[in-house]
Amino acid sequence: MGDLFKYNDYELLYLARQNNQEGKNILIEKYTILVRSRMKLLNVPKSLYDDYLQEGLLMIEEAIKIYDTDSQMSFTNFLDMLIKRRFITLLRKDRKMIVVDDDYYENLIDNNEEDKTLQLAEDCYDFSPLERDVYYLYYIKKINVKTISIVLNQSSRTISNTKQRILYKIKRERNRKRSW
Repeated sequence: MGDLFKYNDYELLYLARQNNQEGKNILIEKYTILVRSRMKLLNVPKSLYDDYLQEGLLMIEEAIKIYDTDSQMSFTNFLDMLIKRRFITLLRKDRKMIVVDDDYYENLIDNNEEDKTLQLAEDCYDFSPLERDVYYLYYIKKINVKTISIVLNQSSRTISNTKQRILYKIKRERNRKRSW
């Protein structure tokens, strides 16, 4: 740990590019902290934690190879940008596979009380596929709009509008039942 701050990033980059394993290891150790903090900020699911850590370590190695030392951007900012982009791409793919897959919903409905609520809501309110996903993620799983927009690859505004349509359908159905 004492070697982490013995050299600056440019010295470590030089060493790593000269195939000095110690310099490379120090850079990887130093920036693993950044990888873990990005995972936490982006709410990476615990079940995918090891996979994302590995991806982050690969991004560190990639940054060592491609970073331009004459750039106006610091190595830390460059690496942070690579990690964020990679994690957001992976989160979109991973969460889409989980959220949009109909078999996933069917399996959950049999096993979990909150998912019975989802099925009931779908039956009562005639949700579109997007509304169904937003209802599930926002109202049942309590995930925020920004994260949902990343997961579903939609704008935050689209997600907010979808939430409003969901509320409208629910209110309309409740008013219809009251008028009976």
